[in-house]
Amino acid sequence: MRSGEVNLTVDGTCFGKTNVPSCVRNEFFELNLGVDRFVKVAYKEPGITLSKIDEFLELTITYFKATCKIKNTRDHAVSVLVLDQVPVNVDDHFDVEILTPETLGFPGDKVDLTEPGKPGTKTAELGRDGEVRWEVTLEPDEEIELDLRYSIEAPFEKWGRDFPVPVAR
Repeated sequence: MRSGEVNLTVDGTCFGKTNVPSCVRNEFFELNLGVDRFVKVAYKEPGITLSKIDEFLELTITYFKATCKIKNTRDHAVSVLVLDQVPVNVDDHFDVEILTPETLGFPGDKVDLTEPGKPGTKTAELGRDGEVRWEVTLEPDEEIELDLRYSIEAPFEKWGRDFPVPVAR
């Protein structure tokens, strides 16, 4: 297929025009179709749920929670990719531990969070640079909540007792 401009029509609805790259038979390419107005997303940025001081270990431990609610208002199932991120320790100034979803400790870790007996699928994977990748299939009129909880331990010697410091997102 030669590269060029194409009209995008999905389910009888025209989305507009876009450019597609050149490709050969059986080669794949990604095509962004924009925002689906039938998939409702509400994101609550990370907030502090608890902060405490461990005098013995000379650490400040702060717990954070971010929530993403997604609802499919279409009359058929949809697949959704949600990307979030946790802070990354690049210079040993603090330690980050992902608490929820469980078992995401190292890049490449993946967990199946699909609930037995319920329709749809849900997986979470930890990527490089703290990226948390959720892949979700939602049935018609289904709503889910994705919780990302993590803690940050910071030594007094680096941050003092006033941690948490503002976390760049």
